[in-house]
Amino acid sequence: MAKLKPRARLIRTIGDKLISGPEAAIIELVKNSYDADSPSVSIHISPPTHQNSNDLNSAIIKDGSISISDSGHGMTAHDIEHIWFEPATDEKAKATHSRSGKRALTGAKGVGRFATASLGQSMELVSVSKHENILKKCRVCIDWDIFEKAKYLEEIDIDIEDLIPEPDDITGVTIIVSGLNNVWGQERLKSLIQELRRLATPKQDEKDEFTITLNLSDYTITDEKLEYLKELKSAKNRSEVPKKMFSPYNFDGTNLVLSNNENLDSMIRVQDNPNEDTCVDIALNPYSLGDHCHYKVEGNFDKDGKFQGDFSIVRGDNKKQAVSLDAPSMSESEHTCGELKVNLRIFDLEVDSVKDLINKMGLDYKKYFTLRSARDFISEGTGVGIYRNGFRVRPYGHHAHDWLKLEKRRVQDPSHKIGHNQLAGEIYVQGEWESMLVERSSREGLEENGAFNRLKSLITNLLQHIEVERFSFREKAGIARKPKKDFVKAYKVASLEKVSKAIESVQNLSPEDKDRIYVEVNKSSKEMERILDGMREYTNLLESRATLGNVVAELLHEGRSYISSISGARDFFKEFESHIGEQSIMGEIARNDIPSEIQNLDDGCAGISKLFKDLDPISGRKRGKPNLFNILDVVERVERITKTERTDSEVFIKYDIDSSLSAFGYEGDLQGALINLVLNASHWLSTIEREERYVSIIATTQHNQVYIDVINNGPLINELHYEHLFEPGFSLKSKGHGLGLAIAKEALINSGGTLSFDDKAELTTFKITLPKEEIK
Repeated sequence: MAKLKPRARLIRTIGDKLISGPEAAIIELVKNSYDADSPSVSIHISPPTHQNSNDLNSAIIKDGSISISDSGHGMTAHDIEHIWFEPATDEKAKATHSRSGKRALTGAKGVGRFATASLGQSMELVSVSKHENILKKCRVCIDWDIFEKAKYLEEIDIDIEDLIPEPDDITGVTIIVSGLNNVWGQERLKSLIQELRRLATPKQDEKDEFTITLNLSDYTITDEKLEYLKELKSAKNRSEVPKKMFSPYNFDGTNLVLSNNENLDSMIRVQDNPNEDTCVDIALNPYSLGDHCHYKVEGNFDKDGKFQGDFSIVRGDNKKQAVSLDAPSMSESEHTCGELKVNLRIFDLEVDSVKDLINKMGLDYKKYFTLRSARDFISEGTGVGIYRNGFRVRPYGHHAHDWLKLEKRRVQDPSHKIGHNQLAGEIYVQGEWESMLVERSSREGLEENGAFNRLKSLITNLLQHIEVERFSFREKAGIARKPKKDFVKAYKVASLEKVSKAIESVQNLSPEDKDRIYVEVNKSSKEMERILDGMREYTNLLESRATLGNVVAELLHEGRSYISSISGARDFFKEFESHIGEQSIMGEIARNDIPSEIQNLDDGCAGISKLFKDLDPISGRKRGKPNLFNILDVVERVERITKTERTDSEVFIKYDIDSSLSAFGYEGDLQGALINLVLNASHWLSTIEREERYVSIIATTQHNQVYIDVINNGPLINELHYEHLFEPGFSLKSKGHGLGLAIAKEALINSGGTLSFDDKAELTTFKITLPKEEIK
C-alpha cells in the first residue's frame, strides 16, 4: 500500500510560495497575536549592517531582524509540538473563538505560522504560558535551510528547550526572524505601515482594544546623506550636485512611521500639542476621518439581498432618510453571500467642499493644508474594506484598490457617479460557511466565486440608488455651479481707476494734457455706468420673471411626484376593489397593502396642498387693495399657526413688538414669509443639540420703512450657499422642494418690500423691509 511521503521542502513551499509577500507574512503573525487574546502586538524591524554601508553585496557584519511580540496567553511546549508544528491543523476550524471567548479567530487554515519561513533564514520563538497557575517558558530555534537539506519531513527533529522564567516575565510569544530575505527599505516599510493601519476595523470595541506598535528606530540617516539632500534642495539644476548612491536603509525610521501615521485624531493632537514627545514604539493609527463626510449610508442586507438602512446628507440637514431596496434578481454567475452589514461614507472633492470639510474636522486648513494635500488626506482614508471577525480581508479597503470598478463607472458619467477616491467604508461579512466568501490560501483576497460576484452587485446596486439622491441634492444646492455676474466688480472696472492712476504716473505729460484726458476718461466712465444701470435694471426684471417661471417649473416637477403617489393608490383600488372582502390570496394581498396605499394618498394630498399654499402669495389672484395692517397681529398669528411643528422641535418664538406698529401692503405676504422663515429655522434647530432653541422677531421703523429681523440660534449657513438661498429649487433639506424662500421673496416684492439674508450677523438672520405707509 503506497503512502504520501511529504518532502521536507514542503514547509518552505508553504512559507515562501503560499504567503503572497513579506507584508502578508507579518500580518499573519499579527493575527496570531490577536487570536491569542493579546491586547497588543509589537513589531521591531532592524536592517542588516554591511561592511560597506552603501554596498549591499559587501559582507554582513550584523544580521537584520524582525521581532514580533505579544502578551497573549502564550503556548506550552505541548501546544508548540502538537498544534504549532502541525501544518494545516484544524484547531481554529474547531474552536471558532479565542480562549477568552471574546474574539472570533481570524484564520482557519493553520498555515500562517509558516510565514516566518518567507521572511528570513532562521527563527527563534520564545513562549511564556501559564499552566495550573505556574509560568512555563520554552524556546524553539529553526534554521529553515534544514528543510532544503533533508529529503523527507520525518527525517527532521526540532528541539523544544525548556527555560526558567525570569521574575518579570509575563505570558506571551516573541518571534525573532533573522537573516532577512527581503530588502526592507522605505517603500516596502511604507507599504507595511499602510497595511497594518488598515488591518483592524476602524471602530474597535473599547473593551477589546488591539494595538499595533512599530519600532523602526534602528534605521538612521547619516550626516553625509543629510548634507547631500540639503545640497540637492538648494541646487537650481541637477548637474550642480554629483549623484551619490546610499544604502536603502539610510533614512530616519522613526520619522518615516510618524509621517505615514497621520489620521484625524493624530493631526488634532499635533495641532493642540505641537511639541508632544514621541517614543520609538509608535502605536499605528487606523485610517480614519471620524464620522466626517458629506453623505452617509448605513444598513444591512439580508441573505436574499434585500437592503434596509438609512441615507444621510451630512452636508445638508443630516436627517436620516429610510432606504429600502428589494433584492435584485440573481444572475447565473451569482450565489447568495449571506448577510452583510454596510457603512459607507461619501465625499465631494470640489475646492470649497474640501476646505469646509477639513475645517469641520477641527483642523486649520489654511495652516496645515494645500488643496492637493487636503485631497490626499481625504483620499488616504478612502477605500471600501471587507471585514470578517474584526479584521480586514486584504487587499479590499486599500485606497489604491478599486475592486468595485468605480472609476470605470465614473468615467462614463462623472457628474452622477461616485469615484473610488470619494468613497470610504466597511462591509462586514459572515464566516465562510454562512457567506461562501472564501479567502484565498495566499491571503490575497476572496475567491472570485458566485458569492463574491453577488456581493459586488449588491453594493453597486446600492450605490446607484445613492448616486441619484446625491446628484439631486447637489443640483438643488447649486454645488459646483459657476458664480453669477458681479455688478459691484463691473462698476469698479467702469470707474477706470487704474487708467487714472496710469495717467498720473506718466511723467512727460503736461497738466493741461492730463486734464483733457481726465475729462474723456470721466465721460467714458459715466457712460459705462449708465449702461450698467440699464443692464442691472433689466437683469433684475428678468430674474424676477425667471423666478416666477422657475417656481412654476419646480411646482410642476414636485407636483408630478405627489400626483404619481395618488395615481398609484388609485390604480391599486381599481385593481383590488372587488377582492378586498374575499377570503383568498388576492384578498389577503389587498388587505395587507391598504395601509401603505392610504399613506401614499395622504402624502400626495398633503404635498399638493402645501405646494398650493406656498404658491398662493404670488398667484396673481385678486386680493383687493393693499392696506395698513398691524405687525404684532401677524406675528401672533404666525406663532399660533406654527405651534404644532415648533413643539416637536422645542423651538420658541421670542418677540417684543410695539402694538401700534403697522406696515402697508398685503398682510398675507408678510405672514407667508414669516411662516416660511420660522418653519425653516425649526427644521434646522431640530438637527442640533441646544439648551434653548428659539426664533427671535424684532421690528423697528426708520425713514418710512418697517424693518423686521428674523433671527434663530440654529446652525449657521455655509457661505458657499449664500448666493443660492433665494433660487427656486435650492434646498439643503433632505426632503425640501426649495420653493419657500423664493416665493416669500417674490410675495414681499408684491407688497413693495424686500427679503434678504444678513451674511454679517453672528446668528442666522433674515431681514424683511416693508413700507410704513402707502407710497404716493
